[in-house]
Amino acid sequence: MNIARPLSLLLCAGALAMVPTPFGMSAADAAALGQSDDPAPVTADERAIVVEQLAGLLEERYVFADVGHQYAAALRGKLAAGAYDDLTDVHEFSRQLTRDMREVSRDRHLRVGYRPPRDDEGERPRMGMPGPDYNGLTRSGWLADGVAYMRYDAFPGNETTLEATRAALADYAGAESLIIDARAHRGGFLSEMDILFAELFADPQDLVIMQMREAVASGSGAPMLESARNGDVRLRETDAPDGLVYLTHYTAPATGGASLADTKVYLLTSKGTFSAGEHLSLVLKRTGRATLVGEATGGGAHFGGGELLGTRFGTFIPHGRTFDPDTGESWEGTGVAPDIEVEREDALAEVLRLEGVEADAETLLAALD
Repeated sequence: MNIARPLSLLLCAGALAMVPTPFGMSAADAAALGQSDDPAPVTADERAIVVEQLAGLLEERYVFADVGHQYAAALRGKLAAGAYDDLTDVHEFSRQLTRDMREVSRDRHLRVGYRPPRDDEGERPRMGMPGPDYNGLTRSGWLADGVAYMRYDAFPGNETTLEATRAALADYAGAESLIIDARAHRGGFLSEMDILFAELFADPQDLVIMQMREAVASGSGAPMLESARNGDVRLRETDAPDGLVYLTHYTAPATGGASLADTKVYLLTSKGTFSAGEHLSLVLKRTGRATLVGEATGGGAHFGGGELLGTRFGTFIPHGRTFDPDTGESWEGTGVAPDIEVEREDALAEVLRLEGVEADAETLLAALD
């Protein structure tokens, strides 16, 4: 039984208009699950509550039902064996739960963290999510004649980033080349991608498929399904095997046509490219719409939701996966391989070389500030 109270939904694939569902947390975001100067020690009763709630959520919601049961059995077994008896520090307890789950199956989205109690105004600190003024498009401009550049560190799905994306794409209409830098992209929503793809693809296309268990789609995944049905995001229900729900992420050109349909596109990737950044990577690679340059991405293909455990711990439960409809495979654990493999720090210079731009990459970037 689910006895945890839900937090805001976090996902690996959706900027939902009314109820956001982000792509998941990177290691940096997970570190932001909470810090406190002097949190009270974890009691035996609290450990038992947290473990049981976590185990129940994994059984109910984890993307693969059999693995969810394995996680739950491992956690309950360790609790019964006294493995957590000496863990009174909130951070040590959180880290040990995360390690124990990853011993069963290494899902980089799945983790536990400390969540500080509410402040005097009753507001709980955000779980590693940026505020409404944060701009995930951290740098953009012209690097050379006809060569545009956009760096995304996240797709937060907020109006600040969406407006910045629209403005940049309007400026770059008809560019000869567009470089999208996702080397530090840690995840986020679908909304920015929907805007980008509408300008990059001349014709409607099905891109990737997002899968959930049927039981999840009627529970924690319901906001995503509702947004698909309402047309808030470009997701369409597709025939699926019994017990599963498939949502196809698709694109269609912007009204008036895709302004960058004839533009050569490069995507810079690294091991730090994660979750929503990898969704972007797979779409652009499998459609042949961009040349990926850099390193294989981080390997986080699952999406899900944030949940509160007890009164001061949080977890991210992956309840779905995104996969390539051509192969049925996702990038979980492997990442998306680049078309041209170079070290992360050399990726931009390599693209500039391919474009015949002789200026130093870092000098050109500095000029954008």
